[in-house]
Amino acid sequence: MKCRFFFKHENELCEFEFLKGTILSEILLLKDVIPDTVIILKDNISVPEDMEAEEADYVVLTTSSRG
Repeated sequence: MKCRFFFKHENELCEFEFLKGTILSEILLLKDVIPDTVIILKDNISVPEDMEAEEADYVVLTTSSRG
């Protein structure tokens, strides 16, 4: 399975291959992105970082820590 992440702050598009059951935060960590410091959008709607990844396009917005 494949998904694409557009990292808005860096203006960078990355494509990732993943297995069924992979969660979004695991994919972010592959790029050394701390999941608590971003907002993930799918179809312009915020999705939780612990959601199972789907074959889709995501937008990643950098924020300060939400913890």
